[in-house]
Amino acid sequence: MFAVLLLVTCICGGPAKAPQAHARYAELPLRNLSGDHDAGEAVTGRLRAALRARGAEFVEPGVVEALLQSHRIRYTDSLSVAEARMLEAETGAQHLIAGVMLEFVRGSKPRIAVGLRVLGADSGVREQSAVVSLRGEDSRAWLGLGAIEDADVLADTVVARLLEIFLPDGSVKPEPSHARRTPDTGDEEGPRRERLLGQNACRLAVMPFVNRSTRAEAGVQFGEILSNEWFHERGVEVVEASELRAAMVTEKIRYMHDLDLKALAAIARTAGVRYFALGSVESYGEEEQVVDARFPVVEATVRLLDAQTGLVVASAAVRTRGDDHRQPLGFGLVQDPIALAQQAARKLVRTLED
Repeated sequence: MFAVLLLVTCICGGPAKAPQAHARYAELPLRNLSGDHDAGEAVTGRLRAALRARGAEFVEPGVVEALLQSHRIRYTDSLSVAEARMLEAETGAQHLIAGVMLEFVRGSKPRIAVGLRVLGADSGVREQSAVVSLRGEDSRAWLGLGAIEDADVLADTVVARLLEIFLPDGSVKPEPSHARRTPDTGDEEGPRRERLLGQNACRLAVMPFVNRSTRAEAGVQFGEILSNEWFHERGVEVVEASELRAAMVTEKIRYMHDLDLKALAAIARTAGVRYFALGSVESYGEEEQVVDARFPVVEATVRLLDAQTGLVVASAAVRTRGDDHRQPLGFGLVQDPIALAQQAARKLVRTLED
């Protein structure tokens, strides 16, 4: 008997190992701001296929849709903790993929912009996120050659960028900035966060932005972009919109806009949040003439409010134009309003944290 076991061990290279568990995702329908009915699947379908090729598993979309309907979940750009745990229990999903289709334009000059988030199914907390905005013209080389003129080809490029937040085995890539969440790490960023936001600095709610621009969805889009930048730049735990909505239901608050300090304090207690980012978007891609060319402008302001004291602990404003970083031969110019908004949001986050 011993000889048989020894022979098996020699042939197989040792005792059999348990198969490694694959990442399992439940994919939520993207909130679609593009006006193109098929825009979400054009991106998420490709992403799903790519992650499956890496070894990831997905809950069948029909199963997810049926559960959302049976539990009367209307908003799928994010989920509350209770909703996320329901999906985990019902489907065995470890992670939820959610997000917003910011822009999807077909034709000879395609444009695609998407904000994607990966949430932990057991916590509803954001584990990774990305905002990718590409235009077919962005790939134009010398003499005007190389521009992408097919939305499907551009979608492949967008998905290649989204895959950067996942590992080769299809699991979620850990976010390096989150290793710096604790203020006593000894690095330079920890003490700045502690002075500004206190011991629980890493849980922040970005409220809907007031939109004073001419772009209908500017407030929603800029809030999505700002949340992504805060998540990556400082390791802040951004509270998902559905968690705020759940807190509002608990506190019997009907509208998220124009909340007074009493309402914000009630939401903060229920959602476990102390700080709120409030702001407005003045310009979001409106163009200005500069000599013989026109460039988009993004202008926004943000206030960081302490819900416990009702005081604004920090504020910042930014105005950036597509030619602000012009370099020789025309490099550094930005014509994409969403890409410009990403630069503006990054400046705001760094200013508020310094």
